[in-house]
Amino acid sequence: MKVSEEQIRHMIFYESRKRKSATEATLSIQEVYVNDILNMRKCQRWLNKFRSVDCNLTDVAGTGRRVEFDNDLLLAVTVKELTQKLNSSPSTVLRHLQQLGRVSKLGK
Repeated sequence: MKVSEEQIRHMIFYESRKRKSATEATLSIQEVYVNDILNMRKCQRWLNKFRSVDCNLTDVAGTGRRVEFDNDLLLAVTVKELTQKLNSSPSTVLRHLQQLGRVSKLGK
């Protein structure tokens, strides 16, 4: 049986209302479902959240690593640094990077 992340959060919320520790809550949930459905650290994190009066069951966007990466900014910084190090013009650096297959043309 597949259990969603939201369902797991509901189970943790229920266990938090019973004033269980993270260990007790994790073992209780693992007893009913498969053992690898929930790890101790995730349970601790959600229990702390619920006990801090934040009873929002949705995961907050923006946690973890950023998904987006600005390649244009990276390219601009790289070209600028290479221009300075090689004592050359930006167009020359870009042309040589393209010849090496290191730069995409207009994001393609």
